[in-house]
Amino acid sequence: MRLVLPVFMALAAACSSTQTISGDPEAVAALRAQPAAQYAATVALAQTVANRCGAFDYRVSLGQAIDAQRVATGTNLAIARTQVTAVDLETDVATRSLLARYEVAALEGPDVCAIAAGEMARRSALGALLVAAS
Repeated sequence: MRLVLPVFMALAAACSSTQTISGDPEAVAALRAQPAAQYAATVALAQTVANRCGAFDYRVSLGQAIDAQRVATGTNLAIARTQVTAVDLETDVATRSLLARYEVAALEGPDVCAIAAGEMARRSALGALLVAAS
């Protein structure tokens, strides 16, 4: 009985994190609905874009809130990490799609900032994970 209460409290805390999720409702819903490997690829791509463009940051608070919710529903990044091949494939596909959409050859230089701004304007799942640097 004593072990049940801490586990229940941890699950309640994870579930309540959904109240702190803010951002474009459609983009956040898209992030929530992605399969684990696709979500992991989206997070990785958003972090890459943010790291290569000083004008944008990765929205850590949104990422953490969605991660907590995904843990509660069993679709978290830990599951995706066991699917390394699937995550690598999803990341490759997402990167190639992004490059094709913006007609650029690589995620480098000024193109990365234009891609970040474009994804935010499109209100995409990737754009939801980015925020203008402060």
